[in-house]
Amino acid sequence: FINLARIIQVKFGVPFFDVYDPRFADFGVPVAVRGTVSFGIADYREFIKLHRLNGFNLDDFQRQIRDAVNRYVKDVVANAPATHNIPVVQIESKISQINDVVEYDLSERLKESFGVVVSGVDIGAIEIDKSSDGYRQLMSVTKDLAGATAKAEAEAKIKDISDKQRIEAENYAETLRVQ
Repeated sequence: FINLARIIQVKFGVPFFDVYDPRFADFGVPVAVRGTVSFGIADYREFIKLHRLNGFNLDDFQRQIRDAVNRYVKDVVANAPATHNIPVVQIESKISQINDVVEYDLSERLKESFGVVVSGVDIGAIEIDKSSDGYRQLMSVTKDLAGATAKAEAEAKIKDISDKQRIEAENYAETLRVQ
């Protein structure tokens, strides 16, 4: 029996894998991804021909596509910080763009290799393991860097204000002298 329903949904979960911040490539942060793939079987004859099945079992099919889903999701998520020029800790802010790329790539692969038409991929969560050493080290480095940057910016602004006041005072003195 093959379910010809318009939408069949299969949940997926990609276990923790390291994603690297483009600014600090030495610190891998473990990230996991969960979501759902929605698909349908448009041409059951083609589907049977591709799989040589006597019957269709959703659990078996899920096992078959798991590696493809994991590969495409990992590829897109691991490259997202560099692609979008964002820190790893802000990766979830780009979940919509990540979802769109995964959906496109996965649609093509599942259509060609498995004979199903993907109607949607919905990434529900991109989780960062905040208890990992990589995350703690990255946060420590970025916190130090952010503090130093803020201090340097404040000092530069104070110097600019001081220089501006000095120049204005000199200009005022010169204006009075000329008058």
